Amino acid sequence: MAANTGEDHVDDPAIQQNIQQSAEDSPQSTENENISEELQTTNHQLQTEEMEVHKHPHHVTHKKKWAEYLLEFFMLFLAVFLGFVVENFREHQVEEGRTERHMHTMVENLKYDTTRFGGNLRVNLHFCKGLDSFRYQVREAMDGRVDVNRLYYYYWKYGRAKALATTNAAAMNQLKSSGMLRMIKVDSLVAEMGDYYERMYNQLEFNRVGIDRRLDDVNDIYKRVFSYNDFDEIIERDTILMLGGDLVRERFSASLLNHDPTLKLYHSDNDTFQQLYDAVAAYELSIRSYDARLRYCHQHADSLIKHIKEVYHLENE
Repeated sequence: MAANTGEDHVDDPAIQQNIQQSAEDSPQSTENENISEELQTTNHQLQTEEMEVHKHPHHVTHKKKWAEYLLEFFMLFLAVFLGFVVENFREHQVEEGRTERHMHTMVENLKYDTTRFGGNLRVNLHFCKGLDSFRYQVREAMDGRVDVNRLYYYYWKYGRAKALATTNAAAMNQLKSSGMLRMIKVDSLVAEMGDYYERMYNQLEFNRVGIDRRLDDVNDIYKRVFSYNDFDEIIERDTILMLGGDLVRERFSASLLNHDPTLKLYHSDNDTFQQLYDAVAAYELSIRSYDARLRYCHQHADSLIKHIKEVYHLENE
C-alpha cells in the first residue's frame, strides 16, 4: 500500500510538469552565470588598462608642471628661512643674556673704581697736607731759620708719598674682545662707556706719568741735600716701601724730630733750598692735579652706574 502511494505521487501530472520546467530552466541559469563572469573579467581588464594608462603624479615618468616646481621650491625656501629665523632669534636671546651679565659685572667694576678713587683721594689729601708742611719748613730754611731734624722728618714721611688708583676694566675688555658692544642698543650709553674707559683712563695714566716724572726730579734734589747715615734701622727692614703703614716707620719718623746729635745736610745754601722748594711744590701740584682727575672720574663712574641700571633695570644692584 505504501509503494503504490509513492508511485502515484510520481505519476502526478503537476509534479511532472514542475520537474520538466526545472530541467528547462537549468541551462538558462548556467548561461546567465557565464555571462556575468565574462562581464566581471572584462571590467577588471578595463580597470587594469586604465591604471596602466593613468600615471600617478609622483610616478617617475610623470612630467611636472612649472607650478609644481615653484611650489616645492617655495616650501623648501620657507622651511630653511624659518629655521634660520628661529636660530637667529635663539642666538640673539643668548647674546642679550650674556650682555646683561657683562653689564652687571661692569656695575661691580665701577663700584670697585669708585671705592678706590675715594680711598686714594683721602690718602692723597693727607699727603698733600704733609707736603705743604714740608714746603713751609723749606721756606723757613730759606729765611735763615733752618730746622734740619724737621726737614728730615717731612722728607722721610711725605717726600715720596702718593696714592695712585688701580682701576678694573674687566667687563669692558670682555665686551670689546667678544664684539658684544654691538648688542648695546642705547647709543648714549655706549658713548658714555667709551668716554669713561678710554678718555678717563687715559687721562689718569697721563697724570700718573706726570707724578712719576716729578718724583724723579724731587729725588735728584733729595740726593744733593739729605744723607742716609742715620737711617740704618729703616733700611734693614723689608717694609721700607710701605708709606704710613708700618708702625716702626712711623716711630722712626717721629724720632727724627728729637734726634741727637742733630742730623746734617749735604748742602744748606739758599740756592739748594730754592731748588728743593721748587721740586716739592711741583710734586705736590702733580698729586693735586691727579686728585682733580680722580674726583672727575669718581663722578663719571657714579653717573655711568646710574645709566646702566636705568637701561638694564638693575635698580636692586
